Amino acid sequence: NALTQWTGTGNISRVAGSPRNARWVEWFGSYLVTGGTWGGSTYNATRIYRSAQNDPVTHNGDYTDLVHTPDVVMKMLTLGFSLICYKQNGITVMRLTGDDIEPFETDHVPNRAGLAMSEAIGIGGDYHVYMSNNNFYKFNGMSSPEPIGDPIAALVYDKLGTGSAVLGGYDAKSA
Repeated sequence: NALTQWTGTGNISRVAGSPRNARWVEWFGSYLVTGGTWGGSTYNATRIYRSAQNDPVTHNGDYTDLVHTPDVVMKMLTLGFSLICYKQNGITVMRLTGDDIEPFETDHVPNRAGLAMSEAIGIGGDYHVYMSNNNFYKFNGMSSPEPIGDPIAALVYDKLGTGSAVLGGYDAKSA
């Protein structure tokens, strides 16, 4: 969707400048960061764009490619001083470098515990809890995700399967 802003007077308007349409938007450090963007008719599934520093309206086309795995970014959330980019088959942690030209460094978390669907995540203070296609995990942004839901996962996956189409139609009352 097009980026919009609240004007402070009760009105919502499209952000001026040239930000790309995006699925995920986060304020990270002094940058407006967008993921799941469209450039014309091209969907950039693994590219994270950033605004000019301290200027969320100015977008010069600066980006970081998350190429550790070729799958799409499912969700972006801040956690402490990091931006966590959850993908279908993995996680990339972005941190600020303090450099104006390359303001982010990326670390790929080597696992196959990606995010099952964009809504399958919760924030628990200094960690995220999320559902992957094989378990539930707790992730603090520093170490590998910790599996926490073997009994829960067995029940959920038995009732629902692992496809997001099934998860989207889940009725908690029938479980």
